[in-house]
Amino acid sequence: RSNRADSEAIDTASINTSRTGLDLADVPESERNLSLSFVCRPLDTVAVKGRKGYVMIFEVLESELCASNDDVSFADTFTQAYSHFRNRNFDIASTLFQACLQMRPDDLASQNLLDRIAEVADHCPSDWHPGVEMDSK
Repeated sequence: RSNRADSEAIDTASINTSRTGLDLADVPESERNLSLSFVCRPLDTVAVKGRKGYVMIFEVLESELCASNDDVSFADTFTQAYSHFRNRNFDIASTLFQACLQMRPDDLASQNLLDRIAEVADHCPSDWHPGVEMDSK
């Protein structure tokens, strides 16, 4: 599946704990090192002040063992939408993000990316980057 990530491959610094409620400091090290699979979705790409380059932020939705078919479908649809967004296929991305909102009407990530599409779709600069530049740590 395109939305699977092994725990060892997830950069723990890139997990957005404010959205997932996951606080890795509270998880014993032995459990953090388990090779479990998770249903994840990309949330965004950010450039953090003081660091070079962009970092991909993922949200861990559920462990693969506990994930429902709805969780997997949502993650797959969002991942496809985000891929189209990054590749400037804004019409397709918009349609897929709308589908995500049909599945989860309160999903802020889908709504935020739809808002960003509305800002750039008609006049996307040639040097546009899909990521967000953070001006504070």
